Amino acid sequence: MNITTLMKEYLVESTQDEIQKTLFGKINREFPVEVKSKPAWDTLENPERLKRKFKFKSSKKVAQFVLELLQYEKESNHNGSILIESDEVTIEIYTHDIDAVTELDIEYAKEVGKIFKDVQDYE
Repeated sequence: MNITTLMKEYLVESTQDEIQKTLFGKINREFPVEVKSKPAWDTLENPERLKRKFKFKSSKKVAQFVLELLQYEKESNHNGSILIESDEVTIEIYTHDIDAVTELDIEYAKEVGKIFKDVQDYE
C-alpha cells in the first residue's frame, strides 16, 4: 500500500452523509443516494506533494485566507508553496527534506481546509 492510498481517507473533507444533505436536502433514508466524494487535495509526483486550489468570491476573502494561513504556518513552523492569482489561491505542500508527503503535511492540509471554511463565513 502506498502513501497516496493511505492519505485519501485523510484528505476527504466531507462525509458521504454531509454531501447527501448538501446536494439533495432531505433524503428518503430507506433509499439513500450514494455519492462518491473526491479528495479535496490532489496528490502529485516528482516530488510527491499535495496540491489544492481555493476559489474566493472577493479579494478581501483572499487576503483574510492568506493572513490566517500565514499565521498557522508561523505557529506550526511548516510552510507550503502559496500562489495567489486574482480570486484563487493554490497551495502545494510536502516535506522538502525527504521529497514526500508526511503526517505533518496531512495535518497542514486539514488545517488549511478548516481555515478555508472559516473564511467563507466571514462577512
